[in-house]
Amino acid sequence: NTMKRLLPGFAVIAALGFTTAAHAADVGRVLLAAGDTVAIRGNQTIRLVFGTMIQDKDVLRTGSASNLQVRFVDESIVSMKEASELRIDDFRFSGKADGSERSFLSLLKGGLRTVTGLVGRTNNTNYRLSTVTATIGIRGTDYAATLCQGDCRNSDGSLAKDGLYGRTHGISHGTNRIDVSNERDQKSFGINENFYVADAKSIVEPLLVAPDFVS
Repeated sequence: NTMKRLLPGFAVIAALGFTTAAHAADVGRVLLAAGDTVAIRGNQTIRLVFGTMIQDKDVLRTGSASNLQVRFVDESIVSMKEASELRIDDFRFSGKADGSERSFLSLLKGGLRTVTGLVGRTNNTNYRLSTVTATIGIRGTDYAATLCQGDCRNSDGSLAKDGLYGRTHGISHGTNRIDVSNERDQKSFGINENFYVADAKSIVEPLLVAPDFVS
C-alpha cells in the first residue's frame, strides 16, 4: 500500500544535506508531498512541497489520495497517510541529547507511520504521540498508528470500529518497543505486535493481526 511504498524512500535522506543548523523554529523538512498537503501555521495555510521547512507548532494535514513524509531534525521520519492531521505540540532538539530535547506530537485524525530518532532514545519520557484515545511512548522504534473516527474501512469494505489501532514494525536502532497508555490501562508491544484501544477509558487490547489500514 501507499505507506509501504513511502518508507523504503528513506535512502534519499542522506542526499538532502539536512542539518540542525537551521532557524530555531525549523524542526523538519518535507521529503515527499503528494496531493493535497498543507501546514497550518497560525493564520497561514502553507502548501507543502519537497524541501518545505516544517516548524514547531505546525499542524500538518493531508487530503484524500494524498501522502506526506517529513524528516525531523533528530533524524526521525513521519509518513502521514491520506486524510490525516498531525499537530506538533512541542519539538526541541539542539543537535544532541542533552535533556532539553522534546518530541510531543498529537495525532488528531487519520494515521501515520514513524521511525523515531534521537529524541526519546536516551530519555523515553521526552517523546510521546497523543490521541484522544491513548498516548504512545517509545523506546526507539518504528511503529504505525491509525485513529479511526467513523472513517476507517476493513478489507471487506465494512466500517471498522472507532478507536486507536497500532503496530510495532521494528526496523530502528533501539529496543523496538512502544508503550500504549490511557486513563485505565498501560501495555507494551514489541516487534510485529498489534494493539487496539476503543476510547480513553477502555483497556489496551492486543490484536493478533492489525487491520490493513494501519500500515
